[in-house]
Amino acid sequence: QQITSTLTSPTFFEKNTTTLHNNTLIQMKQTTNNNIDNEFFYWTATKQNNTYDIYYKNNRFMEEFDAKLPLKLNPMSLQGLIYIIQKKTLDLNDTLSINLLTPWKTIIPIKFKVLKEVPYPINNKIINSYYIELELDLFFSYILPKTKIWVTKSSPHYLLKQTDTNGTYMLKGLP
Repeated sequence: QQITSTLTSPTFFEKNTTTLHNNTLIQMKQTTNNNIDNEFFYWTATKQNNTYDIYYKNNRFMEEFDAKLPLKLNPMSLQGLIYIIQKKTLDLNDTLSINLLTPWKTIIPIKFKVLKEVPYPINNKIINSYYIELELDLFFSYILPKTKIWVTKSSPHYLLKQTDTNGTYMLKGLP
């Protein structure tokens, strides 16, 4: 499955192409030009026999590196994670644990918890949605800020809204 996403605004551009096979990351390529967080980079992750090969180039500060990460952690890109959530059967109190791959040679264990069903206004109507919290899957995660997302209750579970320490992002309409 190939997933391509492009996000644009006057201060932000991001294009990501992620390839999955049986919910396993095969390849990911991403370009980010983000004036909000001052992030300007290109990076790739490619599954090899025993590792994920990572390439990263920061276009603002001319930092560049190659790295290898172990396959055993089965990391996933953010776009792959969103795709898996879209296709997954969700119910109240479900928990999904996954290892998130970041551009900085890091794999972060995270956990999604489907906490409640809430009405959500969009396109001049109210739809049913799930409120989900994302947190680090570590013993001290309860003291750290959580990311909150709202997805459509009906499948596919479209991401409607995200709130984190950087702000709030909302979908303006459904496909």
